[in-house]
Amino acid sequence: MYGFFRLLIICTIFICSFTSLCLAKSTKEADKTTRMQDIYKELENFPDKDKKFKVTGDLHVVCVYEGAYDTPRGFMEEDKTGNVNILIKTTKPITLLLSSYHSVNWNIKTDQKANIKKIYYSSCYDSKVNIDDKNIPIEKIEEYADISNKTFDRAEKWMDKKPKTLQYKYSTHEQFVIDGKLGNQYSQFPKHKSTDKEVELIPNLSIKLNDKLEAYYDNRGASSSYLTNKYYKKGEGRYYFEAAIEAPEKYTTPFINTGIISPWNDKSYCDFVTDDEGNCISYGALGWDEKLADKDVIGVAIDFNKGKIYFSKNGKWLEGAPGTKDSGIIFKNDGREYTAAVETSDSVRWKMNFGSKKFKYKIPKGYKPYDTYSYKHRKIKNNT
Repeated sequence: MYGFFRLLIICTIFICSFTSLCLAKSTKEADKTTRMQDIYKELENFPDKDKKFKVTGDLHVVCVYEGAYDTPRGFMEEDKTGNVNILIKTTKPITLLLSSYHSVNWNIKTDQKANIKKIYYSSCYDSKVNIDDKNIPIEKIEEYADISNKTFDRAEKWMDKKPKTLQYKYSTHEQFVIDGKLGNQYSQFPKHKSTDKEVELIPNLSIKLNDKLEAYYDNRGASSSYLTNKYYKKGEGRYYFEAAIEAPEKYTTPFINTGIISPWNDKSYCDFVTDDEGNCISYGALGWDEKLADKDVIGVAIDFNKGKIYFSKNGKWLEGAPGTKDSGIIFKNDGREYTAAVETSDSVRWKMNFGSKKFKYKIPKGYKPYDTYSYKHRKIKNNT
């Protein structure tokens, strides 16, 4: 009897401890969610609408997600500081806007003819600007300035100056060069709208694409997501596409995926994380931090009649082949529209084939190329 009560007491202590841990984790997750909501609110209000930042000369913007490290930053090492090197090679009067998510040492080199009027910098974590000329005014923007091509629009709106250049990297050991020529220009992001034309990628932001079937990182936070201009919903058939990855031998980013996304309520940004309100629903081929090798091909087969999605890797089906018993992944098929999508980050790229050319692997029986327009009008052979 004594042994029984002793066991009962031990079990009670264990249950209470486990419950406390769960509650603590839940509270921590709630705090994290609240913090992220605060960050997004800051993004929308950057900077204060009544505040203007003085810009003299040309405005040049440099954005990174994180700096370069001697050893890779661990996922939980949020406050680890990296380095970013910038070389000024223009003699014109300029103002710099430097933006990062993680902590960065901005190391700026100039020659005697450089004419920097002011430097602004912004980060979610503590950052620092290092420059030999101590007479150059440096100002920290307390609000998080974002690290995407949105900074281009914000700089023009709130600083009353259209940036001359915008350069960006996820992270780099190479230096940025400010010479008035290197940089990128952007257009407005098109609204989500399904078409009956050739299927092409539409970035979730406004970067211009040289190749409508190639997705690469555009410095929007930790990753960049791309949707397409073709949507399908319940009862509209079965479709297949392939996504081939181009990646360095050892890449560290976990933000890589492909599959389908439903940007419910016409959200302007959506990735492979479903939000709490169900505004963004996604189904991806890869688990968190699951890695692929260079040239790997992910096949995606979507059955909008039965509400199932199937993924293959280099021709091998991961959850069973389409049409076989207990295979595939059930997705929410309630009439909402879905579109093919990819997510990428850092130096990883995706090359998409929606049916405008021959697929590398055999398309499942009963499925059509996702790009039915190209299939009909170009008469691609051996795609079915």
